Amino acid sequence: MTSPILKVRPLNGPEFRPFGLVVSAGGHHGLLVNQGRALRFDTGSVLDHSSTADRLVMATYRVSASHLPLALALFERHPHSDQLFVPMSAARYLVVVAPGGEEPARDGAIAFIAGQAAAVIYRAGVWHYPLVALDAMADFSMLMWETGAGTDTEIAPL
Repeated sequence: MTSPILKVRPLNGPEFRPFGLVVSAGGHHGLLVNQGRALRFDTGSVLDHSSTADRLVMATYRVSASHLPLALALFERHPHSDQLFVPMSAARYLVVVAPGGEEPARDGAIAFIAGQAAAVIYRAGVWHYPLVALDAMADFSMLMWETGAGTDTEIAPL
């Protein structure tokens, strides 16, 4: 079976909303904090998670550079928790998501190009391709809740 070819589009909140949130500074009014030296922009969201995911985990990912076109080999999802990725040194990165239930709907996959000013939150249970750094190696911070029982990540090979 031939894999579908995905058109890559700029990452934006409204199109990404069915899969999670785009997090960035600006776009709405911020709260002046830190003795007036900073603006705080709340996302209006928390990292939702099931009661079985009771360990908050933070990790750093160093992702090797990839180039387009890219053949997708698998999708993954995290059934117990939302997952936040914050670029630390990524100029551009690829965000690929797919609707679906027990399996990702390959034909419904959507690819977005994100820049260094945008973080993403994948909702719990959303099928997504692992992070893809474009152009150069990139570092990301990741935050999610885990159960520690080996059920935190499900993988669906394509």
